[in-house]
Amino acid sequence: MHSDMYFHGELIRNLVTAKDVKVILELGVRTIESRTQSTSTYIFHEALNSLSDNRRKLYSCDMTRPIKNKNLIRQLEESKIWHFFEGDDIKKFPSIKKTLEEKNEKIDILFIDTYKNYKLTKFELENYSKLLSDTGIILMHDLGVDWKYNNVKRPKKKYNLKDIEDWQEHDTAIIELLEATDFKLKAQLGSYNMGVLFRDLAHLNGVKISNDLNYDHCRNSVSHQFCKARRNDWNAKWKMFEKEKKER
Repeated sequence: MHSDMYFHGELIRNLVTAKDVKVILELGVRTIESRTQSTSTYIFHEALNSLSDNRRKLYSCDMTRPIKNKNLIRQLEESKIWHFFEGDDIKKFPSIKKTLEEKNEKIDILFIDTYKNYKLTKFELENYSKLLSDTGIILMHDLGVDWKYNNVKRPKKKYNLKDIEDWQEHDTAIIELLEATDFKLKAQLGSYNMGVLFRDLAHLNGVKISNDLNYDHCRNSVSHQFCKARRNDWNAKWKMFEKEKKER
């Protein structure tokens, strides 16, 4: 399965650079791909690598360590920016928390793209959000909440009923966080949607989270032509980003 981060790659990169991020924690990795198939790990890493100060960190956690693209993974490891925690992020929470505390670090961007169900999402939001810096934000991939009516609209085709029920519970956990805290949400639609949770608009450092994607709340099918155009747009902007990085 190819990465769909090209829908939101520019938004991710802009948040990292505009916020001058020091620490990112990514929950959910799956695979690591570069360039046209860029996954979140690669985008985060390259955005951090473009900034000065080699103390910047990208911590990633998943049930299993990625094994595909060994050369790329080795490059990430050798950069000393990327650190991987292998295991269930509920069980790994104490060790991740301890690592951050020992290094006196706080999370500037928490990215959540793990299995979608109520229990896991609830735990991640309630516990990992406590590790955020004062201006830290949360990125949530795969959410289907219509925020105007607090209704969940999920695709009925291609997915079984159990998946849809789990995703509805995942969205419920997000709504409960918004209702119980001062977090607010803006969402960029497209593919499986990217939600940005923040406590103060100033914490976005001027990055606009506008829905520039031709995709509705019902998440109707996007045409092949639209996806191709979006990927080409991402590739062109990423090449420009890499050129600017080399010229620094």
